[in-house]
Amino acid sequence: MTVYTALMEKCTGSRALLSQSQNAADVAREILLYSPAAGAGSDLSAWLAPNVIHSCKSLYELQGRLLQSPQLCLLLDMRHSPLRALAELRFLQQHGFKNPVLSLVSQQQLQYGRDSLHYGASAFTDVQCINSQGLNMLLDSLLVQTAKQQPRLENIEDVTTGTGSRSLFFDRLLHGLQRARRKRTFTGVVLLDVDRFREINQHYGEPFGDQVLRISAERIQAVLRKSDTLARLSSNEFGLVLEDIHDPLQVSNICRKISQLFERPLLVNDEWVVVTLGMGVHVASPEEQNVNTLVRYASLALSRAKEAGRNSLRYYSHEMNLKAIARTNMEVGLFNAMQRQELFLQYQPICQSSDFRPCSAEALVRWQHPTAGVVSPAVFVPLLEDSGLIVEAGDWILEAACSTLQQWHKTGKFPADFKLSVNVSGKQLKDQDYIERVRRVMALHHIQPGQLTLELTESSVMENMDKTVQLLEKLRGIGVAISLDDFGTGYSSFSYLKRLPVDYLKIDRSFVTHMATDKKDAAIARAIVELAHLLEMKVVAEGVDNGEKVDLLRAMGCDHLQGFYFAKPMDAAEFGQYVRNSAEQ
Repeated sequence: MTVYTALMEKCTGSRALLSQSQNAADVAREILLYSPAAGAGSDLSAWLAPNVIHSCKSLYELQGRLLQSPQLCLLLDMRHSPLRALAELRFLQQHGFKNPVLSLVSQQQLQYGRDSLHYGASAFTDVQCINSQGLNMLLDSLLVQTAKQQPRLENIEDVTTGTGSRSLFFDRLLHGLQRARRKRTFTGVVLLDVDRFREINQHYGEPFGDQVLRISAERIQAVLRKSDTLARLSSNEFGLVLEDIHDPLQVSNICRKISQLFERPLLVNDEWVVVTLGMGVHVASPEEQNVNTLVRYASLALSRAKEAGRNSLRYYSHEMNLKAIARTNMEVGLFNAMQRQELFLQYQPICQSSDFRPCSAEALVRWQHPTAGVVSPAVFVPLLEDSGLIVEAGDWILEAACSTLQQWHKTGKFPADFKLSVNVSGKQLKDQDYIERVRRVMALHHIQPGQLTLELTESSVMENMDKTVQLLEKLRGIGVAISLDDFGTGYSSFSYLKRLPVDYLKIDRSFVTHMATDKKDAAIARAIVELAHLLEMKVVAEGVDNGEKVDLLRAMGCDHLQGFYFAKPMDAAEFGQYVRNSAEQ
């Protein structure tokens, strides 16, 4: 059965269903076409004209449309930039977009369509359906889902916990703000998140987790006034509306009482369970009347509370908003950075400790932001990870680095065994096609076995040890060397190290920085070198910035050195000249 046929079967009778929906006429006008790639989607315009009210190509524009039209069906054109589209779909889902999404792919991209289902899409179809009635029917079928959701929004009680529903929360908050404006009082907005709820569900099961939520809600309700509203907003998150607050300290007192209630364990099905809450709080003045803005403020405060650890409470501050805006702008900028060719690579030499000759280079990604200048990798690489763009960016880094290595070898000035190291994210390793993509890039750029090294962090290899070992062995089977980066800062367990097929250990710079003045750091570095050699691995020390450290590391038997003492990261042309100069010395 083809994808098209399967979708057609699902769509049978969808138009009849649509006509029976009370809100169908309104919903049917709310179809949004989103084509992330520049210039994409134009071939759909004529066909979609009767159905689509908006078409946009940037995340900025999309976010604006979503605010204007909360009830819509999203048609996501993935054909031209599937990885980017997946990342943006994941971004939307993380930020609360729950409406139906239809992914549009080409016949050769069906796997991306399947992947989109994991990131929140309702269905996917191939581009051959464009001019058929079938895709119209599928869109209508998805719109019915939106229409059917409307009655549920009118429910005022959460079935699991007995608290108010999400719609009741927003209704009571709006009511509270209007009342506060008339009476010149404050309104407290509190978001409460049950800590480590996922672990509870995994360990005890979902029915047990539901009981935890119900009992937690009962405890919270015990300290509230009759005018206060407690509602369940999502899986393990509650919202609290505190009306008629004459003194902001009242909100503090209520939150303190709730925290105290959770100092003792919960008795759930004859088992005692320690449950704690993260709380984000904003006390709205009478002038603040925007419901969504106030919830966002409380959500920012909750995020800071979760970052601080379990059982934490944070109040919203203006600084939080500024940081959140800056982060959001940075995230949005990253979505377009690759298309605008703002990411670029620099290369830092890795030298032999015996004669200081460069034997390898590490490819380091940089971002030339159009207004902020060069952004530190410490800032934007975590954003790439969080947004899911790290997979697409990682593919680009690997191909760009291998292309550069090929050009270097073509000059005839580089040793035949000169290597290149590329950093790899744990998310890339989870991609089932990753090994094949590495093989393809190596073949395309004529990279010989032993010339490419992939650098992984300790944390990335520990998630699923058995799977990781198999993957690394397959990578080594196609001629790729493996380096364990930042060694000594993560798990550093002998039991896992002996299992991993690793060629290099990199001593983290935190040990190298103070090794000349701190005997403990020097002892750790020496132990890493000895351990690696016993396990038939070579050692690279990073962060080497002076001659004293060079002498100490050479005396320890460290194989390779990397740091500003030898050279700072440089572009490909400068690096080529650096290697040529080194050969002449």
